[in-house]
Amino acid sequence: MENLKKFIDKKTNANELYKDIFIIKDHAYATESHILVRKKLQENTPESEQPNESVKSNILSMFAGVKYNNVLKASESLKILSRYKTEPIYRTYEKRCKACNNSGYVEFEFCYDGKTYFEDCECPVCMGNCGTITDWNNIIDYGYNFNTLVKIEGKLFKAEFIDLVLSTFSDVEIAIIKQMLYFKTDKYEGFLMENLGSDECVIIELKYGS
Repeated sequence: MENLKKFIDKKTNANELYKDIFIIKDHAYATESHILVRKKLQENTPESEQPNESVKSNILSMFAGVKYNNVLKASESLKILSRYKTEPIYRTYEKRCKACNNSGYVEFEFCYDGKTYFEDCECPVCMGNCGTITDWNNIIDYGYNFNTLVKIEGKLFKAEFIDLVLSTFSDVEIAIIKQMLYFKTDKYEGFLMENLGSDECVIIELKYGS
């Protein structure tokens, strides 16, 4: 299940469905809203309460009758994508402040001439320097610019999502099905939603055989 866990949404404010693996019939599923991955279970496992029956039906219909011919080679595609990983990724760490509850701000109260005034100001204890802190002097890796997209058969997909699929599943086969990117290994299969693009973006085109 470790590979499935890479596709759940780790943000604290994420939809409950995206926070953990869920079971529908004989498969375990994971999604962070853009990528849906599933793995066939070897033993009977009770279905999850979430998602509801309508969503379950839609998910099952996505995988029904999948057929494809042309596929992309994961290793060669990763080599092409790696040339575009030029955006620095900096080390981050957590710094706690009890005074402002890690918000960086506190509310000041001031009374004058019978009136009380309130104002949000920078926390005088941490000087607003708390929560998730970025160490701008420590580059730990390189990633894709937010607007870097991959073009396959005229469809656009986020480069970071394509990279996640290809780097997680080394033996993966990729094809365009139902206006989405479909990927499959001997144990896993899934879909990646198309990205509609933007006015300013870098487009990397991957072709069958590449």
